[in-house]
Amino acid sequence: MNQRDNDGRKAIGWTPQIGIPGDGGIVVKIVNDETGETVYTVATSGGREHPLYDNTKHSIIIGKQKPNQKIAEGVRPEEADNGNVILISLD
Repeated sequence: MNQRDNDGRKAIGWTPQIGIPGDGGIVVKIVNDETGETVYTVATSGGREHPLYDNTKHSIIIGKQKPNQKIAEGVRPEEADNGNVILISLD
């Protein structure tokens, strides 16, 4: 069972993939830039796109144990598998 199977919201688009060297176990937090509201937080591996549920700008915050490193802001939904990747290294 996938963690997202319990999320009844319908994605209208996706974040770029998050590329992480090494084992890639991370926590990802997606925040709506306009409202400051946390859209969701999920433990995941790198190399994944994450769903977005509206057309507003979003920030992506990640970390090994907790999301504490902002890697992108102003991210809008895009089509899945479009080749866009955010390459990062964890501090």
